[in-house]
Order: sequence, then structure tokens, then C-alpha cells
Amino acid sequence: MRVSTMNRITGPRIGRSQSGWQPSRCRILLLAALMTIAPLVLAEEDYEAGKRAYLSSDYAEALRIWQPLADSGNKFAQFSLGSLYFEGAGVDKDYAGSANWFRLAAEQGYAPAQFNLGNAYKHGQGVAQDDLQAADWWRKAAEQDFAPAQFNLGTQYYFGRGVPKDEAAAISWYRRAAENGHAQAQRLFSMTETPANQVQASAPEPASTSAAAQTASSPSAAPAVAATAAAATASAPAASSATPPASRPADGASWLLAQNPEDYTLQLLATHDEDLMRTYLDKHQFTEPVVYFAFQRDGKQWYAAVYGAYSGKSQAQKAVTALPPEVGKNPPWIRQFGGIQKIIKAP
Repeated sequence: MRVSTMNRITGPRIGRSQSGWQPSRCRILLLAALMTIAPLVLAEEDYEAGKRAYLSSDYAEALRIWQPLADSGNKFAQFSLGSLYFEGAGVDKDYAGSANWFRLAAEQGYAPAQFNLGNAYKHGQGVAQDDLQAADWWRKAAEQDFAPAQFNLGTQYYFGRGVPKDEAAAISWYRRAAENGHAQAQRLFSMTETPANQVQASAPEPASTSAAAQTASSPSAAPAVAATAAAATASAPAASSATPPASRPADGASWLLAQNPEDYTLQLLATHDEDLMRTYLDKHQFTEPVVYFAFQRDGKQWYAAVYGAYSGKSQAQKAVTALPPEVGKNPPWIRQFGGIQKIIKAP
């Protein structure tokens, strides 16, 4: 059996808490809150400024903004610096420096950094090659439902690398990755009912990506990372029609055929397992129309899920950043309705 090469990404969300107020201490607590919240707000604004610079390919400016944030312990900035050093963007390529920044963010529980640190150990980039450490860091990310880590951990179990050889555990992690939208895992389950016997091997290892990855439209791009902060505040473009039912493939096909063939949508998942499709749609909370439809390919029954309807490709690309974070980890396929309509109408 052949197994595809490991997934790899590089590239960074900030939350706030609220507390009650005691009237007798309102003034003191307000001053304390302002002193506490203001740095957080400024840090988030600075981080976003760094991301804008990065997206403009001004890596030196991104580095200038992110460096003090990373030095002060901001895990998103630490992760972003790890990406810059890994890619050699605005700095000399330095795998050891990259792994160090990923480690600082990973130790704060940031799943993408844990995933990248696992990659560093798997490939011996900036650290000594160590399958045990790779599996350990991937597990930390996988337990947070980070799909690429779940897929890689499944492969470790299949071959017994850094963990005991355990095909049942491998299949379990592959299935969790598929349910979280991981394309290779989905293809794996579309090929056979016993995926451990036919793991997909044709797809090349994705190139390392950056903080901008979530805006990429290529279906083969590595999972998004840094744009999780933007996804929390971005608003999705309005869909072109009312939300359709998604309980049956026929409902989805009817809605799809009614769309303007020149408009765009986001294909999130394709599988021949309808139960897996329903599980995927039930698990995630979508804010725009999401349907699935049935089609035939190579003599096999397939099901594909699509999300939203957009009048232009740029709108569809913006919508990628507003996907639910766990869905947006794997960039969708941006495609026109016309192509989907041809598939549905095909004999």
C-alpha cells in the first residue's frame, strides 16, 4: 500500500472575556479593565496591520510589526514569524528559527503551530528528525480537530512511526479528518469501505503556505492558518437566493440548476459516502446556502457539497475567509455554477 506524503502548512484569532461589575468598585475596576483590554485591542490591531502588509508582499513591514508582538508572547505573531523564517520571506530562510517560533506558539496551545512543529520533527527541519515528537505534536493539534494533523497522525499509526502500528486507530483518525473536510482523507474514503487498504498516494505534498493562505482559491493549496483572526470579524457576501433545503441530493440539484451559470460557489466536499456527507453538513454551522447533489464519475456514485452563491470570483474568494474556522482550514474549490450544472445534467 502507498500512502501520500504528509501535509504541510505554514502561516495565524484573538478572543476577549467579560466580567461582572460591583458598583462600589466600578471606578477601580473600569480603570483596571481599560489597562487590561487596551493592550489586547492594540495587539489585535497591530497583528492585522502586519497581516495586511504580508498580503501586500511587504514582508519587511510585516516583520517589523509582528516582531514586538511575538517577543511579548503573542502566539499568532509567533506563528507568523515562524512562517516568515520557514519561507525566507523578508528574512533569510532559517528552519531552526522557524521551529523555535512555532514551538513558542505551540506551547500556548495553538493548533496550527503544533501541526507545523510536528512537520519540523517529521522532516528534520530546524530540529533533529523524531517521529515520536512529530506524532506527539500532531496529536495535540488533532485533538483540537485540526484536520491535517488528524490525517498525518493516521498515517503515523498506519505505518507505526512514532506510535504503535494500529490500523484501527489509523482509520479512526482518517475518518475524523474526512469529517473535518480534509480532501485527501475524503478521497481515501471515497475509494473503498476499508481505506487502510487503499490510501491515496497520487497527490503531491502541498507547498508550505503563509498567513495569506486562507484567501487562496486553489483547491490544492495547503490549509489556511493566519486568516482565522480575520474570519472572526469578516462578513460573508449575501447569497444570490434564499437558503435552499439540503436534506436530499435532489433538493440541492434543483437549487443549483436554478442559479446563474456565470455565478460562483464554493465546493467544500466530495465523497461517495452519503452518510459521511450528512455527518459533515450536520457538524458545521453554515450562514449561507449549503446543499449537496449526486453525480456519477467513473461509474461510481458521488456526492458533492457546495456553499453560497456569488456574482463574481472575487466575492467568492472573500467568502472563503468567512467560512466557519474548522471548515476554512481546508480551502474550498471555487467554481462556476455552469460547470456543476453540466455534471448534474450529464446522462
